[in-house]
Amino acid sequence: MYNNLILSLGSNIKPRRENLIKTIKELNQIFHFNNISSLYLTEPLDDINQDFFLNLVVSYNTGIKDPCKILKIIKDIEKKIGREKDINRPKGPRKIDIDIIFFGNIEFFSDDLIIPHRGLFQRKFVLSPLIEILPEDSIYLSKYDLKNHLKKVEKQSIKKIGVLKI
Repeated sequence: MYNNLILSLGSNIKPRRENLIKTIKELNQIFHFNNISSLYLTEPLDDINQDFFLNLVVSYNTGIKDPCKILKIIKDIEKKIGREKDINRPKGPRKIDIDIIFFGNIEFFSDDLIIPHRGLFQRKFVLSPLIEILPEDSIYLSKYDLKNHLKKVEKQSIKKIGVLKI
């Protein structure tokens, strides 16, 4: 039995596109690719004194059942791509950021991981590409009322800029 895994990816350290491509290639070696959203140019939130991000959402299937194992895989890929944690700027610039948005129908809460992602409903740069790739009959759209949450998010500049060629 497979679980659907939906990830949000972002990069704002050059070369942003290449960072995203490398990350997706790494993810594709581990998970079964389903779908990818358009590429979005987005302004940073919280720590605003940094370059704009390139963001997208990608969907996979996986036979892995443990969300903590998924998190470890993702953190290892971030490290491989060159992400460096800055304890003084946790929302600061990064080569790659990978967030688990949904993992099947699992709701998970720990000190290290919350699924669905805790910032999902306040982030236009996640909601727009997520809604773009979900089928109209997706359980996520109805269960979490994603389109209504997107309407409520204000003051976040995002612009669809095309597709990422892998």
